[in-house]
Amino acid sequence: MNSSSEFLPRAELAFRPCRYSVNLVLVRIDDRLLHAQVALGWAGSLSPDLILIADDAMASDPSQARLLRMGLAPSVKLTIAGLQRAANIVKQRASDSGKCILLVRTPLQALQLLDAGLKIESINVGGMHFSEGKSKLLPYVYVDRRDMEVLEQIASRGVKLTALDVPGNPSYDLTKLLRKVRLEKD
Repeated sequence: MNSSSEFLPRAELAFRPCRYSVNLVLVRIDDRLLHAQVALGWAGSLSPDLILIADDAMASDPSQARLLRMGLAPSVKLTIAGLQRAANIVKQRASDSGKCILLVRTPLQALQLLDAGLKIESINVGGMHFSEGKSKLLPYVYVDRRDMEVLEQIASRGVKLTALDVPGNPSYDLTKLLRKVRLEKD
């Protein structure tokens, strides 16, 4: 296994200490998790020491870490962990000086991290792509009723929600977009 990647099988999650410092520079909801926009655009712009993927399904698939690692600069470490373990990593190392990009697949996962006690000031919604039953907010953000409810719960906790696909493009206040959609539907 590549020494700059860390895959944590479920059985080891509670027993393996985190070696990385964690200072969240970006928390992002993206249904594709780690891909070129994140690896090149965001990581290139923010220069993180660590990309932490919080996803229970991906944490149980060791082949994913090897594939995802290929697209990252050698200086960026990759950790794939279940949601609870990812929350623990961030909480245990919150005062350290390294930079971390935290990726989740869905708004519900972001809410679960908040429920686990993470202090998150802002969340970037960068990719919630079309699927049946979802409505378009932006070319890269589609939501259904449940997504809207969860995003509104997140915003009600004082978390700033923005939509931005890549650094340098226009940023949108997602809370305002959600409010507009609610008004149109009511």
